[in-house]
Amino acid sequence: MEDGFCQNSNCCHQGSLLILMSRSEHSMKADFKHFHRFVRPFRFRVGTVQSRGENHGSSFFYGFQIAIENIYSEMYSLLINTYIQDTMKRNYLFNAIETMPCVRKKALWALDWIGNKTATFGERIIAFAAVEGIFFSASFASIFWLKKRGLMPGLTFSNELISRDEGLHCDFACLMFQHLRQKPSEETIVKIIDDAVKVEQEFLTDALPVAMIGMNCELMRTYIDFVADRLLVDLNKALF
Repeated sequence: MEDGFCQNSNCCHQGSLLILMSRSEHSMKADFKHFHRFVRPFRFRVGTVQSRGENHGSSFFYGFQIAIENIYSEMYSLLINTYIQDTMKRNYLFNAIETMPCVRKKALWALDWIGNKTATFGERIIAFAAVEGIFFSASFASIFWLKKRGLMPGLTFSNELISRDEGLHCDFACLMFQHLRQKPSEETIVKIIDDAVKVEQEFLTDALPVAMIGMNCELMRTYIDFVADRLLVDLNKALF
């Protein structure tokens, strides 16, 4: 019964169940099949960064963000179940944090900052902005590249929705940071962003094989640097 109410609530918002999932995988080249199987599991759902000091508006935003993240979790499950027919491969992707070392490293990095009770609220805000703004930049860009080639319509449409909302979440983190009275040092901010860039670039090299579909890996690394620089600008900090 509870599942039915969850489905109804889901459809009232993003309607993830209505996204058309194309089974065009069967006509794709082997390299594309391998790539798009790797591009999906790298969504790590971090917890909210709420604290007792938040106002009503921020609590409302984070509450809605949690709801959106739950909807997208179902969307990822639908994508994997639709495109991946092999049960073992499905389980491998569903348990990416345990089965893929580079994904686990991203998850642990996020938990080390956002889940760290000794970290200040400002530090957790910066880390949260890095997760939302940097950690999925390579995946999002590669999926947009697939869209330009007319491939994987279900995947690329869901990517548009998710990347839009992740951008909003990152922007809100920057807004929260700008209103903090006690901010982390510039050195700490740059270290958090720099470490996030290294983790994402390592992920790009180890797990997101963009070269096999014709993308330039070095340009993707440069793009991740650009995304990080833009985030620092949004945080009113100097480029690194």
